[in-house]
Amino acid sequence: MGNASTHNKVEENPPSAWQPLKDAASAITAGAVAGMVMWTVVLPLDVAKTRIQTAWPGSKHDVGMSKNLVALYREGGYRRLYAGLVPTLIRAAPANAAQWLTWEITMQQWHKWKGNSS
Repeated sequence: MGNASTHNKVEENPPSAWQPLKDAASAITAGAVAGMVMWTVVLPLDVAKTRIQTAWPGSKHDVGMSKNLVALYREGGYRRLYAGLVPTLIRAAPANAAQWLTWEITMQQWHKWKGNSS
């Protein structure tokens, strides 16, 4: 048995050469999943919004968001509210993955720059 200070010492390992790739993979995965979750939650609102935007003034679709959501549900249930979900998710995954990766790289560079400018 060693002394107490030996047991409390945290061994520091140098970062692996794979760490940047792991960090990038984490950002890409998090971005893709976050974008897909976000669009799954807000797609019914987007479908209703699009219906309102394309409605002729005074038409039966030229009403508020909640009335359009109810009408869409009555017309076809959740299937109607989630019209276009698959292409939206296919688009959301790479777009949000790229955005998160760009953010993470930008923040890393920012912190390096701020550390060097002090």
